[in-house]
Amino acid sequence: MRLFKRPLILTDIDIVFRDDPARYVPRWIEAGDVGVRFFDAVRARWSVSRKRLLYRYPKFEPWRMLNAGCVYLKANTQAKSFLDVLANHTSEAMARFADNRGSNWWIDQNILYAVFVATMRQGSAKVFSLENTGIPFGGYVPVEGDLGRSAGTHPALALLQA
Repeated sequence: MRLFKRPLILTDIDIVFRDDPARYVPRWIEAGDVGVRFFDAVRARWSVSRKRLLYRYPKFEPWRMLNAGCVYLKANTQAKSFLDVLANHTSEAMARFADNRGSNWWIDQNILYAVFVATMRQGSAKVFSLENTGIPFGGYVPVEGDLGRSAGTHPALALLQA
C-alpha cells in the first residue's frame, strides 16, 4: 500500500475471479476503509453453475462469521492501522501455533475476526461487508431487490456498535 498508494485486495491463493476486481474497487472505496465478507444477514444469490437460487445465512461461530478469503484495504491510514494490527495478531497466532502438532483449521478466520472486533470497538476504521457491495469471485451472484438481503442486524454487530 505504501509503495503503490493504491487499495490492496488480499485473497486466498485458490480464488478464481469470474469478473475483473477493478470494477468493484470504486464501490469498495465509497463503502469504507476495510472490506471483509461478513455473514450478517440472509442473502439470496443466483448459483452461477446450477442456475438456481441459493440462500446464505448468518453465522454465529467466529470462524464462520467472517471469511478471510478476500479482504479489501483502502489506501489510507485507517486501513494501514487495520493491516498493522492484523499483521501483529497473525504473527502472534502463528508463533503460538508453530509447535502445535494439532490442527490450525480456521486460524485465518479467527485472526481476522479478532482484528475485526477490536476495530469495531475502537472505531478506528470503517469496516463494511463485501457481501453488501459485491465480490468478483465465487459461484453465485447477488439477487437485486427485496430478495437480495434480509432486514435486521447480526447480534454480534449490534453489540459491537453499541
